[in-house]
Amino acid sequence: VLIFGDKAETIETATTSINWWKEHIHYEIQLSAIITYPGTELYKYALHKGIITDPVQFIKDGCPLIRLSDMTDDQYSWLFDQLASLPRLTHKTPVNPNITNIDYMNANINITGDCATCNYSNKWDKVRLFILETLQCKKCGARHISPIPEVVVTRVSNNLNRLVSKFGNIALWGINSYIYSLAELLTVDSKDHLFFVDKSVMRQRLNVSGNSIMSPQVINDKNISCVVVLVVQYFAGLIKPIIDEFETVEHVLSVSQLLSDDIIRDINE
Repeated sequence: VLIFGDKAETIETATTSINWWKEHIHYEIQLSAIITYPGTELYKYALHKGIITDPVQFIKDGCPLIRLSDMTDDQYSWLFDQLASLPRLTHKTPVNPNITNIDYMNANINITGDCATCNYSNKWDKVRLFILETLQCKKCGARHISPIPEVVVTRVSNNLNRLVSKFGNIALWGINSYIYSLAELLTVDSKDHLFFVDKSVMRQRLNVSGNSIMSPQVINDKNISCVVVLVVQYFAGLIKPIIDEFETVEHVLSVSQLLSDDIIRDINE
């Protein structure tokens, strides 16, 4: 894994690392931003430097990405745009992929496809949706990116339209490389009613499908009552903090719930 954004990072070191990664895709190295976990030396450094001013709130916010180096806001925005977009744009997908089953309840799929390296016919079961799930060839070990099924795009788009019709403005909380690519495919009637938000100041200003990620403060400003958490692994830990902090919020959903046949019925029940 190449990890970016520590206290010594500069635009030059970040650019050099990303360019090297592009030239060596065959090594299949993952890209990641550094997370300042409580108790680590990096966390102590951030407290000492006043980068983290409220440790309790920082933990409640889920340890968002923070600026640890002297890079500018624009440089950080460029860096995190690269980390969000590059993995799906530059990694291979299986040849002739076929979705053989979609489990909407558990948000996973079964896929068959040929390895892009050795042409071996593979079958991958229970591949999780909404995260960057890699598919390893069972013969040569080459890794592939799971495709985003068209039916998933359609269901998510339709249910976002239903939520907008019922609640008006909708907040979409969090981002990862899968969601970054999915957002480009969505067909929502009025994207003006969708607000991408993130607690990390470093992720704010990142452009997602023509919309800049904003501070969650927009939830209060726009009287938003429905929030969809887009990063499934953070969903359980974010429900209570979101409801506690934002008085207007009545519903906090996971993006996986947008696969429902009838999202409005499920909410009302």
